[in-house]
Amino acid sequence: AGATATWLVYDAATNSLINRSASSRTSPRALVGGDPTLTDFSVLPRETSILGPGMGQDNSSNRFTAFLAHAFTRDLNLEVAAMRLDDHFYNKDAQQNLGTYLRADPSPTLPTGAPNPNVGRAFLESQMQRNYRDTRTDAVRASGSYKFDFGRYFGSHTLAGVAEYNFEKMTGVQLKEFVTSPNAPTLANPENNNNRVWRRTYVDLNGPSGNIFLADWRTSSPNGLTDPISGRAYQIDWISFGNGTQFTSTESKSYIGMLQSSFWNRRINTVVGLSRDDRTAYNSSQVRTPLAGFTTGVLTAVRDRTGNEGSARNITFSGVFHATRWLGLTYSKAENSGLPNASGSIPSPDGTLANQRPPRPLGRSQDMGIKLDLFDRRLFLNALYFQTTAGNDFDFSPPVTQASINSIWDALAANGINDPATNAPIISPRDVVTGSTFASRTQGYEVDLTANPTKNWRLFLNYSRTKTARTNIAPEMANYIARMRGLWTQDSRGRLYLVGRGTGLAPQERDGNNTADTIAEQLDVIDASILNSITLANGRRPLGQVPQKMNFRTSYDFTEGGLKGIGIGGAVRWADRPIVRFVAPTM
Repeated sequence: AGATATWLVYDAATNSLINRSASSRTSPRALVGGDPTLTDFSVLPRETSILGPGMGQDNSSNRFTAFLAHAFTRDLNLEVAAMRLDDHFYNKDAQQNLGTYLRADPSPTLPTGAPNPNVGRAFLESQMQRNYRDTRTDAVRASGSYKFDFGRYFGSHTLAGVAEYNFEKMTGVQLKEFVTSPNAPTLANPENNNNRVWRRTYVDLNGPSGNIFLADWRTSSPNGLTDPISGRAYQIDWISFGNGTQFTSTESKSYIGMLQSSFWNRRINTVVGLSRDDRTAYNSSQVRTPLAGFTTGVLTAVRDRTGNEGSARNITFSGVFHATRWLGLTYSKAENSGLPNASGSIPSPDGTLANQRPPRPLGRSQDMGIKLDLFDRRLFLNALYFQTTAGNDFDFSPPVTQASINSIWDALAANGINDPATNAPIISPRDVVTGSTFASRTQGYEVDLTANPTKNWRLFLNYSRTKTARTNIAPEMANYIARMRGLWTQDSRGRLYLVGRGTGLAPQERDGNNTADTIAEQLDVIDASILNSITLANGRRPLGQVPQKMNFRTSYDFTEGGLKGIGIGGAVRWADRPIVRFVAPTM
């Protein structure tokens, strides 16, 4: 711990709370053969489990359902269903990496000057964390169908529909122990690192392995104890920290309608479907509940008053024409839109605004095929051609990361530079980037062949060829970088060091560390990402795609003689080379 830091350690065995920032402890043991201490069985027996009583996960759920179904006539049916689902999750865990738990106490004296009764002993030390998550989901669904027949020429039809309403709310809380009294080591905010409480348990490595575990946090509390170093009696409580404390809800409505029809003695069969989804998602914001003595209070979650609304609509048609007993023709077409991602964040399409919701994805598809049944059901052939287009798809892998952008804002903020949009000092971290959008077009065909040369012999062949091209990749990110570049580099700002970089480093060290040290160097890294992930990839097949695939299988089953019941077979698979890189075109 640093000279000005506070390291409050609670020892349940002695019920003492001491600031050990002036003490020493051994460093985490170096890796042995690539394994951390807790998997070095010369130190700890294999059966050791340091997470003892009080640790673990408790999960429970309650489901209530009710159904009402009624057939008004042979052709008219209705069903109404309702459901309530309650999920409860409670996780109690120590938060430090398992490889750093086991340390030793080399101090001959305590920070008070008294002899240290535990000098040389090994100990486990960690902060305890408690995570709660409660989710309630209510749903009501009504579905019905009606069959009617207009005779041979106008066909028979089934009309069906579904309407569903869902409401889900989630409450999440994550807690750790902190000093919450006005005499806390740091009064900036309660969850400041200096206000943390570490629980320490001394263990005997030569004793039974069943006794080597962190003491049960539920059996004792450091609340109200006096630190002999500062002479302060601390009030200690479990309070929330970080982003895990949330209160969100989602309301959704879904409607589906379908008409299934058969004409001409069932030689022509069609299905027409319509659907619509409406969703309103309410995220949560964190506010501070005042706490005496602290500049800012305890974090708590408040559900946002304004929801993020989204809707999706889909229209589909498919048909099958049985031209003859051995020939069938198929055709399908669909136009759809999807619900926008409720948790994603990207710049606006023109790059002028940050932290915007992704747009609603759009898609179209159609396929046509032929089905053959030949030689008295000995040969079956299905061939299908398809093509799809998609726009505003969202990918959680942005070409330029949030950290890359905010490192520039951090550098500007550290140098007190004003934002021209607000004429106030830049506040960072500023941008939230969780992904990017893209468009794509796919076309290809598939062929399936199944043959039965004899009663016992089977052959199967599958071949597919697909071509996908991605276009309009991350336009919002490229536009945002282009718009902000002037602000980032004007007045020689490109020479500013990124926070934590450059200071105290010799030029040769800065040049050889393989990381960006200045805003200009960080922009070079961003430009390289844009070149590889946007410029070169635009209009090309995505990385990892395998254009062609083929599978062949054959089997023979013995049904008579001495080999009866035995089958033999074999298979061959072939795949084209995947796309692994993009190459810049030459002039």
